[in-house]
Amino acid sequence: MTTTLRDLQAALQRKTGFEVIDASEAPTQLRLMGRLPMDKMGVNLANWHLLIVALSDGGEGWTVDISKKYFKRGSKPVYSWRLIFQSAELKSKYAVILKAIMGTPYAGRGELSEFPLAGARPDRNELTNRKGASNIKG
Repeated sequence: MTTTLRDLQAALQRKTGFEVIDASEAPTQLRLMGRLPMDKMGVNLANWHLLIVALSDGGEGWTVDISKKYFKRGSKPVYSWRLIFQSAELKSKYAVILKAIMGTPYAGRGELSEFPLAGARPDRNELTNRKGASNIKG
């Protein structure tokens, strides 16, 4: 079974949440434009970074350029991610590219290290000269 453009799009969605908005295919180049939604813990960004490292290694006769394309939506500047894959015979490299995408490890979930205490004063941990404080001058 041959690897298709749809397979690559599905793998990018599954691994990083990358949603392809526009795709243009030529014999030597594949151009994907899309967005990468952020989740609350930034896991998509970590997965995206791992993918960039895996894909930029290239080798095997293909290259990828990952960049942002900026444009205006109304008066607000926004961007989309752009992936440009290139090779002399790119369709024959789809299986290798898919293997690189799927071989990217998932980033671990973040660990909660701090949590604000409800009802605590904001200056609770500041050093003071009150009774029981640790920086008593003397």
